[in-house]
This record gives sequence, structure tokens and C-alpha cells, in this order.
Amino acid sequence: MSNSFTTLLSCVRLALLCCVVSMRVDACDFDDLPAPSGMKLYPILDNVVHNNRVIIAKGYTSSLTTESIEGFYRREWEDRVVVIEDGPWRSITTVIKECMFTVQMERESDGANGRLVVYPPPVGSLGRVGDGLVMPSDTIVVTDTQTEDGPKRGRVSILTSTKSVREASSFYKATMTRSGWSAERDFEEQGVVVLVFRKGLDSSSIVISPTSDPNYTQILINSEEIK
Repeated sequence: MSNSFTTLLSCVRLALLCCVVSMRVDACDFDDLPAPSGMKLYPILDNVVHNNRVIIAKGYTSSLTTESIEGFYRREWEDRVVVIEDGPWRSITTVIKECMFTVQMERESDGANGRLVVYPPPVGSLGRVGDGLVMPSDTIVVTDTQTEDGPKRGRVSILTSTKSVREASSFYKATMTRSGWSAERDFEEQGVVVLVFRKGLDSSSIVISPTSDPNYTQILINSEEIK
């Protein structure tokens, strides 16, 4: 996983801590997130839901330095900000009227590039993370990210289970087959099991691997559904 995406997920976790659940709030979008002069924006994330929270993001390039960009947003947000550093990435975040805004910055030789991220507040209950996922008992959903791109719906989920790699593998083989999925690939390499299933145009790849703790197994599910 890239540092930039790790930083984005860190900010999502911060959003879950900072935002208060509300039954009705005004929508927030990029009209509420100012950009300094000369910042060129382009879309990168739309229709993305991470752990039941919507994420909207645009990428940018700028001739400004990261220090100038950070200074601009500190002034705009009256220094009510949280700053996070993750490798080459620096993020500055604020919460305004239950909307969370993050600016990610990476230094370049001729300026900076990065992302502007908007986290609209939830409406009503967030619900249970991972609803609808097929998983063994005694399994916890770590992250669950859902995307829509035209007719395609994607979902990437990371789970932690007390089942062994072999037990989890047997569970998915039996459960997916009973649900009408056909096994396309099934192999094991260095203790990691990879399963690929298809149902019509839909696909689901499941990677089951041991962790540094012998009591737990990691399960990565990457699925794609054609509407």
C-alpha cells in the first residue's frame, strides 16, 4: 500500500474521531474547500465509501511550495488544524460544521503535488462496517472500501480472523461454491493461499495469509461487481 493511500486512510480514521453523528446537516463539497491561486485540480476519487464514510478527493499540482500551501490553509482555517506527517507526505486537516477537510502535500522540485479531500458527515447511523461481507466466525473487519465507477462496483476489505489459513481457505471454498461462484484459481505459495472466484461477470479474489501473531490470520478480499 502506498504512503499516499496510507496517509489518506489515516485521515479517514481521524474523521471518525472528529466528526459528530448528526441526523441532518448541510452537505459539504469542494465549494467549501478554497484553493490558492495557481493550484490545478483534477478528479481522483468519487463515489468512494471507506468504513461507511464517504470520501471525495481531487488531486492537484502547484508551483507553490508546501510551506506556502500550508500557510494558506492555516490562514483560511484560522490555525484550527491538525498536522500529520507520513514519509514524504504532510497533511493539514480541519473540521468545519461537521465537515472534515484535508490537504495532503508532497514536495517537488518545481512546487508541490497532493490531494484535497472532503469527508462529508454521516446522516444517521454509520451502521456496521463490513455489512454483506462473507467471512468466517471470529473475524473482525479492519477496513472496508467500496467504489463505483460507471457500471463497476468495487470493494476491497481487510479482515483479521482467529481461523488458521487452512480453516479460512476451506470456509471460503465451501461458502462461495454454495453461493453459486465458480473457482477459477486456487494456489498456495509460502503459506499464503490465493483463491479466485467468478459468477458471470463478477469476480472475487481472496488472499489468506499468516500474520506475525500466530493466533491471527489476515484475509484480503478484492471483489468487482458489474451492475
